[in-house]
Amino acid sequence: MYRYHEIPIEVPKGAGFFDLKKNQPYKVQLPEDMVTSEGRDQVIKYLRAVLGKDRWNRVLPDDWDWSWVVTKDESGQNYVGTLPKRISRYCHKAWGFKLESTHLQEIGNIARRNTNKTDSYVFELVDKIDWDSGDFGDQGSCFWSDYEVTKDELLPDYNGDRPCAVRFYRAQPEYETHNIFAREHITWTCDKTGEVQHYIDSLLPGRMEKWTNCCRSCKMNSEYGLRLLRQYHRDVERGRRKAGEYASYNVVVKQTGTGFARSWLACTEGDESFVMFNGYPTSFQLYDQARVLATALGWTYRRINIDSYGTIYLNGDAIRVASPNYGGEIEKSFMLDLPEVERYYCEWCDDPIRGDDYYTTTTGYIICEYCYNHDASNCDDCGETFHNDDMYWIESAQRNVCEDCRDNGYTNCDHCGEDYNNDEMVCVEDTGEHYCRNCTDYLYEHSDGYFYAYEEESEDE
Repeated sequence: MYRYHEIPIEVPKGAGFFDLKKNQPYKVQLPEDMVTSEGRDQVIKYLRAVLGKDRWNRVLPDDWDWSWVVTKDESGQNYVGTLPKRISRYCHKAWGFKLESTHLQEIGNIARRNTNKTDSYVFELVDKIDWDSGDFGDQGSCFWSDYEVTKDELLPDYNGDRPCAVRFYRAQPEYETHNIFAREHITWTCDKTGEVQHYIDSLLPGRMEKWTNCCRSCKMNSEYGLRLLRQYHRDVERGRRKAGEYASYNVVVKQTGTGFARSWLACTEGDESFVMFNGYPTSFQLYDQARVLATALGWTYRRINIDSYGTIYLNGDAIRVASPNYGGEIEKSFMLDLPEVERYYCEWCDDPIRGDDYYTTTTGYIICEYCYNHDASNCDDCGETFHNDDMYWIESAQRNVCEDCRDNGYTNCDHCGEDYNNDEMVCVEDTGEHYCRNCTDYLYEHSDGYFYAYEEESEDE
């Protein structure tokens, strides 16, 4: 879990984007009565169902104003008033569909349920991408696997001394409400103090660790469970809970100051704009992130198309954020020009190989350092590198050898079945069989340059 290390400060009044310090958290409070990201998704999903559109259709513009009330028509489209009325006008004009009163009522209910009175964020600009995958909602991003060289080298080099990423932290804790079922008459005795305690039967699969026979004064296996236990005992002592009742508790699951979102930056076109792309996670989309930065700076933003040269993966459109001094209309496209880096992939595990951290086996395979250390061995006879599955252990010689060395340097005894060095084998000329010296001493005797089998003594003799 990644947390900010400096105390967040307000964005200086009149500061431009490139005036902000890197690695300094800044706090931003968005205007009131803004519909949350979850609320927007619910409204759009409902509109798609009403309009009969699939998820690929953008039923509302990307730059739609999600304020509950708009009093000034900056778009020139006469979209003023409450959110349901503005959506109704847009759907009639863009889609030729007139929303009914029941539709407007449902849109209003969804929006009101998901409208924050205060919405605060903390962001930080960085010129090094030094966190682990998942620290900022980017679990599974290819920039920690196939495109790691882009994350570590190409993108920071492209931006120079300017920031190459923006990351977001929680400005307030997030809660989850859970129910605890109290069985007051089931008790246990603390192993340490001997105190009789009431039992809590958890209904939180995967959230609660296994209880131990400890009272509330002892250290529990789970700090999460300890908080619930203390709250339950306070309620029991105050007479608020009875056996068989449910008690609901709000539990902090995500602390203030922990990272939850990020996006990459391209900051090479002057001081009046920058481009954001590859935002994570989907619950706080790139457009939401741009809105936070634009609000903090007093700038504007719009969605644009992005294309690229070189070694990079783009997962959608981009956002250009521009200052009031930006000359002319914001361009609708952007070209990200990065070097093309030749990449190698391990031929055993398919993971990407960074730089010169690879090895070549005798059979011509290019493998990563991990596979070399865990899945490869050097032949004790020829010294070449092979996969462990292609190596053979010679018990008699206590050597690990490759298939070629085994076939050319060792022979299987026709009696005991073990492999021995060719120098330790004896060939029976009249039969063509090969035996190790141990088996030869037991089975044969030498006479006139030939070996003949001992005659087994019969049980009758």
